[in-house]
Amino acid sequence: MIVHPPASLSDASVVVRRWRVDDAPALHRMIVDSTEHLRPWMPFISAEPLVVGDRADLLEGWELKWDRGEEFAYAIGRVDGTLVGSCGLHPRVGANGLEIGYWLAAGETGRGLATAAVALLVEGAFSLDHIAFVEIRHDRDNVASGRVAERSGFERVGEERRDPSAPGESGVTVVWRRLRA
Repeated sequence: MIVHPPASLSDASVVVRRWRVDDAPALHRMIVDSTEHLRPWMPFISAEPLVVGDRADLLEGWELKWDRGEEFAYAIGRVDGTLVGSCGLHPRVGANGLEIGYWLAAGETGRGLATAAVALLVEGAFSLDHIAFVEIRHDRDNVASGRVAERSGFERVGEERRDPSAPGESGVTVVWRRLRA
């Protein structure tokens, strides 16, 4: 039996909802407008520029992975419906854990949106009975991501060396963990 977290979660400031193929134009616009903002930390930017059709193909792949219970990609939106970023629950940290990843479009940082989205993703992850922990992993030089993890109640549990995959990265990943209560 395939299990999924909720397709949509919200609070007073933010909505995280499953990406849909018809979101391709909005995703495209966000990435095009935010390429330089995302370049230091997001390896996927090295493939830019893409066209809207490429984004639709990407979203179709995310839908298939969701349906198979492999990975859960969410759009981040304000409560008015405006999309402002992307986040997800990724099974990269072991059978009983999920990694939370996120990014916000240029001009949307510093408003608590990432922290609110992470709180919702934690709720979604722990709605799955087999999930015992969630992690946030970010490059040590991405200080803003560390602040999100800390504000979201994660405990810093270590660092790991790796080859940098984006231009702003130091090659040291900081690992934060939150256990099921």
